[in-house]
Amino acid sequence: MKQPFGSELNFTPVDPQYFKVMRIYAVLIALVTVLPAIVLAIIFGRDTVSLIVWWSIVAVLAVVGLATLFFARRRAKAIGYLQREDELIIRRGIMFHKMTVIPYGRMQQVNVEAGPILSRFGLAKITLVTASAESSGSIPGISRGEAERLREVLTALGNARMEGL
Repeated sequence: MKQPFGSELNFTPVDPQYFKVMRIYAVLIALVTVLPAIVLAIIFGRDTVSLIVWWSIVAVLAVVGLATLFFARRRAKAIGYLQREDELIIRRGIMFHKMTVIPYGRMQQVNVEAGPILSRFGLAKITLVTASAESSGSIPGISRGEAERLREVLTALGNARMEGL
């Protein structure tokens, strides 16, 4: 198996439970897309051609949903963050790799969010807001305690680095 993108750096992974959250999201999205497609296939699938078209759409949506379920664990393992002296680096992606570097001095806000599904697993998402949309980022799936700790540390580092500007 190939090494994850940026594996030469020592990234902190997200909580191992996060893949379960990703699977729940995948099931919910699949239900919201596949069920209406099935209803439409039943309603509008009157002749052979339209029946084939509608059920093909249902099949494609189902395959995409199953693939999302299948890759949830790998996608969760590909997410990580690294605190360096002057910046925070966020890594994600198994097929399309993305590494976001956020200098501490550019951080304007550090928000901790937790919806009902993340809260059920004791997890949170930390969102970093900068002056530029290009360098903003988020770290999903970290434990609530770690998110609060990280928010305090990043806020302090951001304030300290911003004073020098």
